Amino acid sequence: MSDRFSRLTVLSQENRLIQLDTVLGENILVPQRVIANERLGRGYRYTVDCLSLERDIELKKLIAQPVTLWLRQTDRSYLPTHGYVHTAKKLGGDGQFIVCQLTFAPWLDFLKFRQDARIWQDKRADDIITDVFNGHPQARGNFRFRVGIGGRPAPSRSYCVQYETDWNFVHRLME
Repeated sequence: MSDRFSRLTVLSQENRLIQLDTVLGENILVPQRVIANERLGRGYRYTVDCLSLERDIELKKLIAQPVTLWLRQTDRSYLPTHGYVHTAKKLGGDGQFIVCQLTFAPWLDFLKFRQDARIWQDKRADDIITDVFNGHPQARGNFRFRVGIGGRPAPSRSYCVQYETDWNFVHRLME
């Protein structure tokens, strides 16, 4: 009897409309609800409510880690959305399950969390932006761009000062 009951208390993402891959492993967090915020020309933010049988999950291990949310399409294929966890919290439980909530967004969102005052001399805008991006572990190897005017590389800036968040600074340089 106990074997039959233990099989009933296994959470599985198999054949579900939404699936979630995290560094915690398969079926540790099973998504129940997704709230998505996407806008044209802006980043996205997904909030995922999950169930788990693991009461002692250290959710702080998920912060700044990659996740992939899979949404099943009408043709039964899955559409992935990749991002990095910004917040992770336990919402409660019922004795058997716990309910957790993860919020994730693209790596560019991490630029909003660091404010700095730095100076660059005799550098092009793309070199400065590369310096800023490389200061964020999630960005390393995840970007490629060209900054120029009329097909020519951007000129060097004799003096460039950052006094705001990395997000605002990078956007100011790209204007």
